[in-house]
Amino acid sequence: MNSEVKICQNCSNEFRIEPEDFKFYEKISVPPPTWCPECRMIRRMNFRNERNLYKRKCDLCKKDIIAMYPENTIFPVYCQRCWFSDEWDALEYSSLYNENISFFEQMQNITRLVPRIALEGYQNTNSEYANYVWFSKNVYLSPSTIHSENISYSKSIYHSRDVIDAVFVHYSELCYEGVNGQKCHSSSDLLNSQECINSYFLFDCIDCQNCFMSSNLRHKSYMFRNRNVLPEEYKKLMNSIDLGGYSKRGELLKEFRLLRERSLHRFATIRKSVNSSGDVITNSKNAFHCFDIEKGEDVRYWTHGLEIKDSMDITGAGDSAELLYEGINVGYKDSKIFFSVATFDGCLNVQYGDFCRHCQNLFGCLGLRNKQYCILNRQYTKEEYEALVPRIIKHMNDMPYIDKKGRVYKYGEFFPPEL
Repeated sequence: MNSEVKICQNCSNEFRIEPEDFKFYEKISVPPPTWCPECRMIRRMNFRNERNLYKRKCDLCKKDIIAMYPENTIFPVYCQRCWFSDEWDALEYSSLYNENISFFEQMQNITRLVPRIALEGYQNTNSEYANYVWFSKNVYLSPSTIHSENISYSKSIYHSRDVIDAVFVHYSELCYEGVNGQKCHSSSDLLNSQECINSYFLFDCIDCQNCFMSSNLRHKSYMFRNRNVLPEEYKKLMNSIDLGGYSKRGELLKEFRLLRERSLHRFATIRKSVNSSGDVITNSKNAFHCFDIEKGEDVRYWTHGLEIKDSMDITGAGDSAELLYEGINVGYKDSKIFFSVATFDGCLNVQYGDFCRHCQNLFGCLGLRNKQYCILNRQYTKEEYEALVPRIIKHMNDMPYIDKKGRVYKYGEFFPPEL
């Protein structure tokens, strides 16, 4: 199969669909996309609010809560205790499929009714002021944190503790002001550096200890401004540096900026990976146009996550999942999740799922837990479900949703941003 050049129906620019893309679409029985990869990613990111938090009331227990939704949303918002409780059932908001209106209009109708969880999180402690956090403790204003403790003012922190003001820092401890680092300890102001200990203001350094204001180092110790010194001299020089003073720190940051400008810059941070392109890729194989990923295999157009196989067009996903397509915040022990938002934790064969958990065989459902064979939150038998889904897909193609900008949404398109 040859590659094809298409025109994105959103930005009107050309984009190429490669033979590997077509093979994946054929494998999961979906049509090729009509939006380019960048527009597809932006469209997905409309459905993940990492940056805004609001004080409001839980619409069930009426207690004061922190939520990703403001007070005046058109749908109910429940605190985590209420949302996971047995005091309500999302099947109560079910709807019969209506072939007189488009699928996405029907999806929007139940979107206005089904309660949503205030903050997306799972098994956390003392982390009320952070969204998209899992298996963590004491997390404050630090979205996308996983298996971590004592994290503040950061983003995308995995398996770390005692980290402040950092981005894309994994398997680290006692770090401050770091960007794109792994396995670092007791350090600050590290940029694109891994496996560094007791070091400050390093750029593109690997496996370094007791180093200061240096760049492009490999397996070095006691480096001061890119000059090797004896341990006693290094200690004496560091005692003369005021790392805590505000004005002195400003001077050090200016020096660090000049150091970076004079340093060698790698085309990308790709480590222990094979046949991969993008940036910040670790322990991966056959990763095409991917960014901030770890342990990915046969993945394409994936941004931010870990442990995914055989998937495409995913944002913010990971941990033991495969066959994911066009999803955001999906993929925790899941398989075959297509066109979905925040649908994970043991899910299988879900299309157009929105905030569903532990579910199988869903189409166009919102807020379901431990359910199977449901369409628009309505329960069906296995036979009824398998007969109705092909009819809905045909109906989506025969009567597509057309948004205010004239963009056409047939089967295979992610949720329209208007939703």
